[in-house]
Amino acid sequence: MRVTGADLSNALDLYLWNGRAASVFLVLLGDVEVVIRNAWHEQLTLLSTTMNRTELWSENEFGFLRENSIQHIEAARQRLLQRGRTPAMNQLVAELNFGFWRFLVAKQYRTTLWPLAGKYAFPNIDPSQIQELSTVMGRLHDLRNRIAHHEPIHMRNLERDLADCLWVIGGVCLTTRQWVESNSRVVGVLQERPDDK
Repeated sequence: MRVTGADLSNALDLYLWNGRAASVFLVLLGDVEVVIRNAWHEQLTLLSTTMNRTELWSENEFGFLRENSIQHIEAARQRLLQRGRTPAMNQLVAELNFGFWRFLVAKQYRTTLWPLAGKYAFPNIDPSQIQELSTVMGRLHDLRNRIAHHEPIHMRNLERDLADCLWVIGGVCLTTRQWVESNSRVVGVLQERPDDK
């Protein structure tokens, strides 16, 4: 109501549109998460196998994961156990949340995991863009959390959010980016945005 100048009809139109926008962005963010977690998983497995002769990078035998990341892994393992599931590596990877993967591009990993695994997980991201990647991942994490908590997103720069999603996916694989972009409904929904007033 505040955004639409207390026009109830316009407010309801904006509310319904916001729900549609959140829905299509949630699908796109799912694509982002699957792409980045699979890319990281592949490279961390390779790193762990090379250094420790084990594919179980979650055990941190290479010693590069920080305490916060280890806590995320243990929490994911416990959630799986509570549901009666064996925490096999593929299930553990799927159970780790977006925040876990986001923080692997944070400053704390710039001289450890990034040169050994990150730059291979994101082969289309120039090393000079690592700070930009971290910033973009932070924005996408915020967008995902807003949607997950049913908060409004209509006031965000959604065109930038779309570009961020596609840039991150393209950082891993340009072909995947093209496929995701051609199947996403985000652009169409953004074009349907009602007038606020």
